[in-house]
Amino acid sequence: MAAFRPLCRLLLAVAAVALGAACHRLPALDHYTSIHMDTVVEVTITGVAERRARGLAQEVFALFDQVEREMSSFRDDSTVSAIGHAAPAWVAISPDLAAVLREALRVAALSGGGFDPTIGAVTRLWGFGEEGGHRPETQALQAALATVGYPHLALEQGRARLVYPKSGLDLGGIAKGYAVDRAAELLARAGVGGAIVNAGGDIRVLGHRPDGHPWHIGIQHPRDPEKLFTTLEVTDTAVVTSGDYERYFIEDGVRYHHILDPATGEPARACQSVTVVTKSAMTGDALATAAFVLGPERGLALLQQAGAAAAIFVAADGTVVRFPAEP
Repeated sequence: MAAFRPLCRLLLAVAAVALGAACHRLPALDHYTSIHMDTVVEVTITGVAERRARGLAQEVFALFDQVEREMSSFRDDSTVSAIGHAAPAWVAISPDLAAVLREALRVAALSGGGFDPTIGAVTRLWGFGEEGGHRPETQALQAALATVGYPHLALEQGRARLVYPKSGLDLGGIAKGYAVDRAAELLARAGVGGAIVNAGGDIRVLGHRPDGHPWHIGIQHPRDPEKLFTTLEVTDTAVVTSGDYERYFIEDGVRYHHILDPATGEPARACQSVTVVTKSAMTGDALATAAFVLGPERGLALLQQAGAAAAIFVAADGTVVRFPAEP
């Protein structure tokens, strides 16, 4: 079991709120953190006793481990890796993975490939799951790009396959959101008064703060990690942010980040960050990635078509585009 610890405050991802209550009495916020899926997972719970909150946090972290074991492209023993290794043969998959792959294909088609789960061979070359990352050789990148294309992923009842050998899946832009949704469902069934699940910028909120007001979610400034860019007041929704500051390296004076354009295999350059407000963290995760790749104009059209409740783009030049527009 991964180590975790309770805190009597919300971390930077959630704007701090004065609650006027001691941490050991209700109404209170019980806060737990742990590392899963290569990111910090934060669980904030209110409306239940601390002992119960601790047990629920353990269940949430176990759920994230389960999703990681099945859907991580960085684990050779995951089902996602097995699909790539076996290509073009069929591989048996669970209903959970089938649900994620179906949604991945839906958003891929909706975005015209701005989000593409078959980019795994390309992301492996960049090495963002390793220490630092590195720019791949042009010839190798072009060979990997030839395997990318969401129509190359086939699904049938209880199984999946990739058409091309040496191709691969990368669900990094959707699996965390799925885990967040599952965690939120777990907490809702447990009857908590309110909760936040945050996995590296993929956030689901339930209910209200202990004082009855909406949760305050702080969005990190894409160029100053010590500042909040803006704060949103939300309840019973998902807030997902994709940014070029999450994983990157600098080589020969050029900054390379992990959000790759499936059309070029290179880091997408139109945005610094994209925040999407929608019902599902899984859908929001994929949509935020696609909108980041497409840029503010095409990305905004995608999000409106997809029915997102709100979005905030920070373009490459720092220009801010909001939907709906501020009055």
